[in-house]
Amino acid sequence: MFRILGFLIAGSALAAAQSPRAWPIPLTACKAMGGRAEAMCGSYEVFENRAARTGRKIKLNLMVFPALDAAPLPDPLFPLAGGPGEAAVQTYQGLAMQYHQKRDVVLVDQRGTGGSNLLTCNWKEDVASSFARIVPIDELRNCRKQLEKTADLRLYTTSIAMDDLDEVRAALGYEQINVYGGSYGTTAGLEYLRRHGDHVRTLTLLAVVPPSFRVPLPFPHTVQRSLEGLFSRCDADPGCHAAFPKLRDEFRAVLDRLARAPVKVSFTSPPAIKDPVEVTLSAEMFGDFLRRVLYTVPGMSLLPMAIDGAWHGDFEMFARLCYELSVRTNPTIPYGMYYSILCNESFPFITERERALMTKDTYIGDYRLGQQRAACAGWPDARVPASFVEAVKSDRPVLLVSGELDPAAQPEYAAEAAKSLFRSRHIVVRNGSHGVGGPCIAGIVAHFIDAGSTNGLDASCVDAIKLAPFRLHDPKHSGMTTKAMAEYAGTYETAPGVNYVFRAEGSIMMVQFPGAPGEVAMYPMSENQIYMLGGQGEVEFLRDPDGAVKRLVVHLSERELPMTRK
Repeated sequence: MFRILGFLIAGSALAAAQSPRAWPIPLTACKAMGGRAEAMCGSYEVFENRAARTGRKIKLNLMVFPALDAAPLPDPLFPLAGGPGEAAVQTYQGLAMQYHQKRDVVLVDQRGTGGSNLLTCNWKEDVASSFARIVPIDELRNCRKQLEKTADLRLYTTSIAMDDLDEVRAALGYEQINVYGGSYGTTAGLEYLRRHGDHVRTLTLLAVVPPSFRVPLPFPHTVQRSLEGLFSRCDADPGCHAAFPKLRDEFRAVLDRLARAPVKVSFTSPPAIKDPVEVTLSAEMFGDFLRRVLYTVPGMSLLPMAIDGAWHGDFEMFARLCYELSVRTNPTIPYGMYYSILCNESFPFITERERALMTKDTYIGDYRLGQQRAACAGWPDARVPASFVEAVKSDRPVLLVSGELDPAAQPEYAAEAAKSLFRSRHIVVRNGSHGVGGPCIAGIVAHFIDAGSTNGLDASCVDAIKLAPFRLHDPKHSGMTTKAMAEYAGTYETAPGVNYVFRAEGSIMMVQFPGAPGEVAMYPMSENQIYMLGGQGEVEFLRDPDGAVKRLVVHLSERELPMTRK
């Protein structure tokens, strides 16, 4: 919610449309940011088989945010989306708004994603099935057969996609570009640097997954590191330690219980799941969900409480976290593209010895490795060369940012990649996870891109980045009464006409905010505070001396947003 709140607040400062500008390829004016910003949209056609340069063509979906300055800098920003499978046009519009003052920002949906010949699978899977397995292998195989009628799945690898990107760069008339990638986007960014380094002015990598990483091989190790870091943070936090003094022991006991037998869990998660749904949670899927929960700041803040609840026999909060932070987003993954990457760029280069070493004595074991290797059986072979997983060597300026608590892209992998990036700087955020961001990191990145060098880059603000406060009380034991919730319900505004509607529904609060397609659920955390599972910050309702509720404050990490009741 608060990411969207930030978007709505920023919306008042969105720039007006710029003067018409001639583009080397056909682009037309379009709306971005839900209609609140101006951009240029179009497509660029490439051969699916770039080597043969014959046969089927793919239209790559483009959105360009022209620089606001009258005399823009010649080196645009090209952000590369994660996943693999995320679409840059959908993912990075907010980022583009931050960086297009001085230079253009160009969003290109990678082949197989978004509007660029999307390789999606349309199977329908209910919530219970999503908790039972990582991927329905039979359905995936059927999907592969359908996709092969309209796409050559051997031709959707990272290297080919980066050649697409460079062709778009040339077609738009840019000589050098600033490349920006997060998660899998760092794999893509490093491959672009390897193949087209002469056209790279700077490369920014957040949550670094170099080609040598070979997803999902390191996950048992990286989840272990992330969990141990979280347990240590809880031990060092007075409130968390007082609430959960034996969190490690409780966690191991939960693993032991699940190893003996799966548990059945009933939970709700409005607005999507209003009526209780029952799922079966196995030890293997519990372990796999841990990584997905730990990816996010809200997940980390809630996980100790969810583990404690599970230890007491109540898995409801953990199941709700799994749904909100993982299961709910699964249908958006273009599995045809995802497995074209995974089956050709990871599994051919994973040995059984590495698998055994990486999973030995870990909390989550090799379940995902086994499941995804089985899913790759029979997938079209792109014959990716072994050199793909070798270190990228370059003397171009590269900024690498890692979160110490990242359950996937642990800092050690960025540090290894940096050894052959001879003009690089690696910044580690002690209290960061996979989604390393916020004003501090954004400022560092902006200075790096503007300077075109890591020399003299001031990164001292990362030391002040704090972990989100741990949520210590299950909503069922928050102390907020039904009577109080009814008193808090109502319409509040940040400015005339900018209304937020809070509606009590049972033991939760449903919130409708401006421009949103539907309500979001917020849960009690104290007698007068609520929070959202997938967002940062909380809402505090304030009473006047006479006891009337006329105001609230949204507490965000960097600011406070007051609202008054209408």
